[in-house]
Amino acid sequence: MTGSGEGSDDLAAIARVLRGESEAFSDIVGRYHRLVFRLASSYLPTAADAEDATQEVFVKAFRALPRFPAREPLPTVALLDRRKPSEQLIPSITTTR
Repeated sequence: MTGSGEGSDDLAAIARVLRGESEAFSDIVGRYHRLVFRLASSYLPTAADAEDATQEVFVKAFRALPRFPAREPLPTVALLDRRKPSEQLIPSITTTR
């Protein structure tokens, strides 16, 4: 997970994005891409599916930033969603095993 320094870095990056500096979101993607991809990989049959799901997660996160509860670190916010992980990550991607 993240250390306290990363949490404050996340909040700073989010504040920058909300001020219109959308390129600051790349800091967040860089910090969490591997974690999200590993989680997606554990639920999906191929690396390509996991990469698609990972991209979708970050697109949805970017769009949701205005509603972000800034008092919580990012991994905690992700855990607040009580749906099954496969539903959180990939509602529009269908796969066959």
